[in-house]
Amino acid sequence: MPSTNFTQQRERLVESELRLLGIRDDAVLHAMWTVPREEFVSEAIREFAYRNAPLPISSGQTISQPLIVAYMAESLELAPHERVARDRDRLRLRGGGPIAHCAGRVHGGATSRIGRHRKRETEAAGI
Repeated sequence: MPSTNFTQQRERLVESELRLLGIRDDAVLHAMWTVPREEFVSEAIREFAYRNAPLPISSGQTISQPLIVAYMAESLELAPHERVARDRDRLRLRGGGPIAHCAGRVHGGATSRIGRHRKRETEAAGI
């Protein structure tokens, strides 16, 4: 039976995979260590939460591979005083928890200027 010690699994993912695969930003590594990925997947697959692979969530969607999330977060070069906008729950569910963790504030998509603009574009396109 696989270990369900998530703290050890998280440490292994960060130290033995993400760091070795080129993630260097300490804030990103800390975020990947801090955000509990096991809370974003169903109980049935929780034991696989710290595999460096995408995992199914709901409605045919997946939570992104940790390495991809770390690369995205690192490429943003976020500082703690910066803000990120989220589009409903997509930022959280798609693995954006670490991205939000690196930024100082997260704004809801419907209330942020970017979110309102995107919503208007989507509605105008009939999507």
